[in-house]
Amino acid sequence: MSFALTGVGAGGYVPPKWVAPTQSAQQEPASRSKVEKEFLDFARMTPAEKIRYSYLKAHGLTEEGLQGMDPDERARIEEKIRKEIEEALKKGGEKRPGLLADIRV
Repeated sequence: MSFALTGVGAGGYVPPKWVAPTQSAQQEPASRSKVEKEFLDFARMTPAEKIRYSYLKAHGLTEEGLQGMDPDERARIEEKIRKEIEEALKKGGEKRPGLLADIRV
């Protein structure tokens, strides 16, 4: 079996007719999978939100669970999260594998 690229030339890539057109990134289809929605939600977070999310997940916590905690315990956890965010800001643009996702290329 062999495959051939069609439509590749000076005008750019033109997919073959059997390839279904994709929806634009601007549209939110109703059939989005849960995993895809979670990924997009994470991708849209600020760096501070990602650090907070990662801390809570690593410690088996949720925002709802945090809200229901004893005020002293919650303050202690919030302080730890704040320190992690400050540490990340101090390090600035330094590349740190695994800070938010353990992906290596």
